[in-house]
Amino acid sequence: MRLSDTNQSGQARLNFVKQPRVRVYEYCYRRVGTPEEPWSDRITTTSSRNNIIAPLEPGHYYEVRVRAVNSKGAGDWSNTARLLVR
Repeated sequence: MRLSDTNQSGQARLNFVKQPRVRVYEYCYRRVGTPEEPWSDRITTTSSRNNIIAPLEPGHYYEVRVRAVNSKGAGDWSNTARLLVR
């Protein structure tokens, strides 16, 4: 999984490796802080590339996690990826 900057402030791009026989993925994000912020609502996507997350607050770190969903249910959440949003 990779979280990267976009051409616009307040956005992040999420890319991850497509899994075989998986058509739907869920991801969520949160601002990194002390205490920990709650995770966002789950966002559903069918694409493993160029998922834009916005609006985010510039100057703060955000982390994202993703999981696959198939006919048997949702998998485990991935490790998180982190990015300082500009």
